[in-house]
Amino acid sequence: VPYDERAFNAKTVDVVNAELASIAKKLEKHGLKTGYHNHTPEFANFKGTTFWDYIGDNTPENVVLQLDVGWTAVAGKDPAAYIRKYPGRSNTLHFKAGLPAGVTDKVSLIGQDIVDWKSVITAAREVGGTEWFVVEQEVYPDNMKPLEAVNVSMKGLQKIISEMK
Repeated sequence: VPYDERAFNAKTVDVVNAELASIAKKLEKHGLKTGYHNHTPEFANFKGTTFWDYIGDNTPENVVLQLDVGWTAVAGKDPAAYIRKYPGRSNTLHFKAGLPAGVTDKVSLIGQDIVDWKSVITAAREVGGTEWFVVEQEVYPDNMKPLEAVNVSMKGLQKIISEMK
């Protein structure tokens, strides 16, 4: 599920959780999974935690929590900590640079942003159950064309990975 306003609404988040659980059960017998993809609002405070945590804690472990690293960073949260908090549930991750409000000395390109990418990659490898890193770009610094910005982010990711070997 790429976005659902009910997931960050106190009155409707339980409906989303129930639907995810029901769909997961139906898909499991076919070897398929369903999941939820975050944006910044899922990290708003809810019941002493966040909506993202509430979804993670109240859906079965076979529901994928597709963490969008960029939106997680924009919300001021640690993406690697979230991967570790829900082991085996990050089958796919959206690798995107994101900057919280007020950050002016960084750029929304992988390797030029605020994310500790090595920690994210390590968490994905160690506990995430991650099969795919999906490089995504929604911001185009310095009037870059979309594919130029994706290419720069991809090269930044490749450099980070090469430094980890």
